[in-house]
Amino acid sequence: MYRMFYKKTEDIIEGKLVYRQGDYSFDFIPFSTDKFDTIVGEQSTTSLLINTLQIEISIQSKRLLYIWGYCPLFNYQEADIPEIKFEDGEITLLSDAALDIGVSMNISNGLKWSLYGDKKTGWSVVTYHDKWQNSKFIRIANGCIVGLIDMQISCLCLNPDT
Repeated sequence: MYRMFYKKTEDIIEGKLVYRQGDYSFDFIPFSTDKFDTIVGEQSTTSLLINTLQIEISIQSKRLLYIWGYCPLFNYQEADIPEIKFEDGEITLLSDAALDIGVSMNISNGLKWSLYGDKKTGWSVVTYHDKWQNSKFIRIANGCIVGLIDMQISCLCLNPDT
């Protein structure tokens, strides 16, 4: 597993997470492209891959930016997802691995990541960890929360605007 570093900040990626029914996918639209471009830096972005979901990441800073990608919600397992108590923060990848534009890095490590959904709350959770609810939940962008256990990603929690 790839290790992550977390620090608390109020400077999350501001934008809107949406679910596109026709494409069966999540998409993230930043509110300010100028601010987003400043956070990304000069080397552009690539993504970390978990199943078919992608975590966009700055190549320059290795900061996780937002979550997007193909995720057919009709495949989810119905679950009562409790209120997720999160902190706003920045998560960065701790790795010397080279990141290349447009070349996703698979970080699922052969684990079985399952998709859970709660129709009442609109939350979707992708996790491999049976104790994912014990994660430290960090909101990296509006609607995009990453759960960490022992500095590793344990789950992705998504709550798109409707």
